[in-house]
Amino acid sequence: MFFSKLKRNISILKTNLKSTLYKNRNKSTSFGKRTILFSPVTITNSVIGDYTYFAGSAHVNNTTIGKFCSIADDVRIGLGTHPINLFSTHPIFYSNKSRLPYILGDINYALAEKIKINETKPINIGNDVWIGVGAIIIDGVNIGDGAIIGAGSIVTKDVSSYTIVAGVPAKVINHRNINHDKWWDYNDEQLIEYVNTMLAKGMFEDV
Repeated sequence: MFFSKLKRNISILKTNLKSTLYKNRNKSTSFGKRTILFSPVTITNSVIGDYTYFAGSAHVNNTTIGKFCSIADDVRIGLGTHPINLFSTHPIFYSNKSRLPYILGDINYALAEKIKINETKPINIGNDVWIGVGAIIIDGVNIGDGAIIGAGSIVTKDVSSYTIVAGVPAKVINHRNINHDKWWDYNDEQLIEYVNTMLAKGMFEDV
């Protein structure tokens, strides 16, 4: 059954079907080809690679994501930060991006000019990364190619390529012992040929 599904997926890859659904994106976000978003998904100020898909209720901000990534339901990537050394952590006192400035009016903007806080830090996620249900990726984190983030994990530090992490905070639990070919850089025809080669070598037998 697995092989029949895989062959069907390969046949879909060969088609010219446009399978891209954009939901709640802003003008500062760009998508690669055949990126799929299952509504509701919110993505802002980000770059998304080819064939990456998002399940429902994902929120992504200020993030670069590579090709062929799998983002599960309720994932949060790039939530922003709050200062811990000021007299308050509330954004009304330091943020010129806050939705609440009308409460203090001009005072908010005056404070924001004097208090320089880096509210967001860019996140970089490689290719072929799988992020499980409900995972949270904190600002400034880098995740390498082929990494896996366990469901419900909170990632506060960088994750190396082909590393599996899980927990709160996320810790290394295993590594993927697989071929490190950068197949995601192939064009569609090369990728189909590569998958057929892997099939012939029995590389999918343990799936």
